[in-house]
Amino acid sequence: MKVKPVGKTVLIRPDRQEKESPGGIVIPETAKQGKVNLWGTVVAVGRDVMDPVIGEGVRVLYSHLDPELGGVNRPVEHEGETLWIVNYTSLYAVEEGEGYAQVDADAQPGQD
Repeated sequence: MKVKPVGKTVLIRPDRQEKESPGGIVIPETAKQGKVNLWGTVVAVGRDVMDPVIGEGVRVLYSHLDPELGGVNRPVEHEGETLWIVNYTSLYAVEEGEGYAQVDADAQPGQD
């Protein structure tokens, strides 16, 4: 089943950022304290996100915190993996390169 975010939200698959301790213990990203900005790949975009650069497959820097609503963005379980529903205002950067959505200078926001 495909998940489609609503409004100004984006569905993100977080990068795996597990580290291994010198003793061989795997430390997941979620175990680290104070880390709120993470990289991930956009899975789907809500219809009210009018930024033509944000699209499926684009790697973005995002925050667990939601500056617009003063709350926290939410992880969701879907088909055995953890994805994040993130407010558009919690996206801070995109990585250029493969998968980067090219912007058409003549395109108007919101047009498909």
